[in-house]
Amino acid sequence: MTIFRLNELPAITNNAVPAGTGTALELYQLAKARLNGHCAAPILQTPWPRSRRAVPMSPKCPTIAAIQAAVAARFRVTVLDLLSARRGVACARPRQAAMWLCRHATLHTLSEIGRQFGDRDHKTVLNAIRRADGLIAGGGDFADAATGLLARLREDHSGRRIAA
Repeated sequence: MTIFRLNELPAITNNAVPAGTGTALELYQLAKARLNGHCAAPILQTPWPRSRRAVPMSPKCPTIAAIQAAVAARFRVTVLDLLSARRGVACARPRQAAMWLCRHATLHTLSEIGRQFGDRDHKTVLNAIRRADGLIAGGGDFADAATGLLARLREDHSGRRIAA
């Protein structure tokens, strides 16, 4: 019987694992089947998750573009205003809300979020999220708008119908 270390299994399985495989026993059985040359089930070419970015996005997660469109409609600005370099409160607050929503409603990293908002740095995104957290903690219109949008986005992408 061949014994493998758990960290060797992705290399043995050609860096691909079937969707839903998670236990060490299942990975061992997959590697054993691959080495013996008779793999009964076809292997889906899913990258081995090495970081948060490598984890495939759920179809129930809203996209960054959908979040930008919802924020633009709620705050009565255009998506181009969210992507612009303007620093005025009329553009900055909706942008901060959108970045906060992207962080809390998706699995995207700060760098990925920044790239979708006019190629901004991850520290800029982190600063926007922290400012939005402070504004939400203080309550008011911004907090109501941001938390309402988060609830709406989660409801839209949870598979349930929304009442008009």
